This record gives sequence, structure tokens and C-alpha cells, in this order.
Amino acid sequence: MSTLFRAENLLSALLLLAITNYFPFFHKTWFVEETGNMQIAPILGWIVAIGLVLQKQWARKAGLVMSCFLMLVALLEWFNGSTKPGFIIMLLCGGFSLYLLRPTPRPIA
Repeated sequence: MSTLFRAENLLSALLLLAITNYFPFFHKTWFVEETGNMQIAPILGWIVAIGLVLQKQWARKAGLVMSCFLMLVALLEWFNGSTKPGFIIMLLCGGFSLYLLRPTPRPIA
């Protein structure tokens, strides 16, 4: 399947950018108090998203690792007793990104 852009890669790139750049910047109070600071690997999110869009070989693995890391951070905050909705959103977006980036079995010819 040689399409120009795969829908899974585009959607995963958008999810990773939303988790790492959009939500912490525009909806900071979903994660921390108003005076707090929240950054979740903003530069790494851009690098992985660009790699996913350009369909680089390393980008899917990097996206899987980054999604696992983001889900781990969200779970740790949730188990720590955080009642902020941003961590639940981060957990759901990370899980959906893992589903999209999962290795697909190749058909036997």
C-alpha cells in the first residue's frame, strides 16, 4: 500500500502534537495550577510528528515509545491522586496513538 500519506501516521502525529504542545500550552490548568509550569517534550513531539508524516522508518517506533512514556506519566499522576482532567485526556490520546501505531501483521503471500 503505497499512498502518499497514511491516515494512521497523520492522526498519530496530530495526537502526539496535541499531547506535547497544544494541551499543555492552551489548556495548562487541565494539568497544573495557574502558576505551575507544564511541558511534555515539546521539541521531541515535533520531531516524531514530522517523522511520522514523512513516513520515516524510525518514527513509528519513536511514536510508540513516546506514547508509552506519555501514558506512563499520565498513569503515575492519576495513581498519585491528581484530579486534573488533562491526565485522563493524555492517557486516552496515548492509548489511541498506541492503537494506531501498532505493528500490523504482514499477509503471507
